[in-house]
Amino acid sequence: MSNLLSLDPATLARTLEKPPKGLLVLFSTPWCAPCRTYKPIVERLVAQSEGCLELMVVDADSSADVATHYGVRSVPTLLCFADGELVGQQSGSMLEPQLRTVLRNLGLPA
Repeated sequence: MSNLLSLDPATLARTLEKPPKGLLVLFSTPWCAPCRTYKPIVERLVAQSEGCLELMVVDADSSADVATHYGVRSVPTLLCFADGELVGQQSGSMLEPQLRTVLRNLGLPA
């Protein structure tokens, strides 16, 4: 899996100071097979959101402080923020229709 971001608490805090409408933070690792199949699903939904959602894909191993702060115990884990506030957290991968339902239930564009 490419494009994994190493995230520290200060970077996430700066992002949330001027939050996009919806921000998805996907905690992943290069060695996680389910992460490699789930990431394209999340990326597709973000691309289809017409700019209403942004995505940060974070390396859970190199960003352990942030992962621990948000209670991430397994990968993939998706944190869902709306207007800078954490509104949901989903561990494990899911199919696109399931993810759309989760996002809609959280009030995010899907």
